[in-house]
Amino acid sequence: MIRQILLYKSDKISVYCTPAVERLSIRRLTTYVKQCIAAEKTIIKDISKKYPKKAKDTKYTFLFKNFKSGEMLGNCDQEYDDDILIELNAKNTSSLCKTIAHELVHARQFISGQLKYNVKIKYLTYEDDKHRYIYRKQPWEIEAYALQDKGAIKMKRWLLDHVHFNPKLETPTI
Repeated sequence: MIRQILLYKSDKISVYCTPAVERLSIRRLTTYVKQCIAAEKTIIKDISKKYPKKAKDTKYTFLFKNFKSGEMLGNCDQEYDDDILIELNAKNTSSLCKTIAHELVHARQFISGQLKYNVKIKYLTYEDDKHRYIYRKQPWEIEAYALQDKGAIKMKRWLLDHVHFNPKLETPTI
């Protein structure tokens, strides 16, 4: 397992990066954290309102790392019952809000029970039906692509309203 460096932690979210990403500028790391906080204040807050019982104990972990494939921008998995792990490509700077919003649609799908990983068949099920589609035709991806722009706009509005907000990072960079 790759070592993870904590950048930021609140009651609801934790933001980590890999050692390779930690070498980036403090400004870039702060930008990553700010966008995750914007997600916490907007999209995650909306998920918690919509599914209060299921989302109450849910913790979100954002991990910035360098993906081997430059094409992959993010990934969302449900870990255990309450935790959501969102891995983000640290090289993705232009559409990071959109990627976070996209992955949080998947987080909502997991929390609502709409999207599940079936251990027996080692496959994702959507609304209890096993789907085998190409990536862009998967029902959960269609929904995520349809809603990602709306979520990104919410996050960007929050960032604009809090333009002077500067979170303190947990660890100093070397």
